[in-house]
Amino acid sequence: MAIVTCALEELVEIIKQNVKLPSIVEELDCVDQQLRVKINPGKFIPNANLYLNFYSFCDGKIYFKIHSKLPIHFLLKILGKTNINFDGLGCEIKNDMFIIDINKLLSQKIKGLKIKQINFSKNEFEIFT
Repeated sequence: MAIVTCALEELVEIIKQNVKLPSIVEELDCVDQQLRVKINPGKFIPNANLYLNFYSFCDGKIYFKIHSKLPIHFLLKILGKTNINFDGLGCEIKNDMFIIDINKLLSQKIKGLKIKQINFSKNEFEIFT
């Protein structure tokens, strides 16, 4: 078993360099222990900031709670109209959660690596393999 400690800022850089984000994502950074995702859903719809807070890790999936100034049901409707496609990213949005199947995502890049637990505290992730 190995333990990897990663600051939120480092995680953002890893994502930027290794993941092809959907075209509506204009910016990804971190603000006050949150991931901030700036989206541009298209014409006639204003840009929006989504804030993702680590919520939990269960069965190989990371759960982030979504916060935004926009009501969540409106935000989901906007995202639905953009035909955003998470295929191949191992991601989905359910209710007010953004879910990443991290083990599915990793298996596409690194064979034999499986995340068993993730903890988040003081702006750092502890990742247990």
